[in-house]
Amino acid sequence: MESRFPWLSKWIPIGSFHRGQKPGYFYWTEKGIHLAFCICFEDSFWELIRSSTEARTQLMINMTNDAWFGKSSAQWVHAQHAQFRSIELGIPMVRATNNGLTCWVSPWGTMNGIHFASDPETSTHGAGYKIFEIPLTSNPRETFFRKTGDWVGPSSFLMAISFLIFCRLADIFKAGDTKEPPQPMLP
Repeated sequence: MESRFPWLSKWIPIGSFHRGQKPGYFYWTEKGIHLAFCICFEDSFWELIRSSTEARTQLMINMTNDAWFGKSSAQWVHAQHAQFRSIELGIPMVRATNNGLTCWVSPWGTMNGIHFASDPETSTHGAGYKIFEIPLTSNPRETFFRKTGDWVGPSSFLMAISFLIFCRLADIFKAGDTKEPPQPMLP
């Protein structure tokens, strides 16, 4: 920030921040856990989350602000992105929100601990905290997506385009065939 607004640092100590060169991997020494972090809507981008994990990653943590969704269904859609990432990578994810769906998602996509214990029927917007016991493994399952990435989507798109081109070319060649069909012979 100082490099872009040097005059502002005279009045406000904004500090000097720089973007990283690559995703950071974290190891929680006291617990012996390999972690990956994402902030807010980053969990919507599979390629970013995949690049933020490594083979030893046991838990992903998403810190987000869902307050701007209000009580709309958009916060549930955002939470479903965490489900997709957990399934794709085979790693559980904790979603810590300041308002909305604080929960943890299993490697199979099950959302756990959505509601507060004080009001299990309706409360996702209550004030408080949650404590989760999340089963972790030292060797998370290696999913096909985690190994190879998203090649199915682009490959399907290319196959569909190739098929359309083939059909169009077949129509052109069929229309260009001016040979008259043989006439049946009369006795």
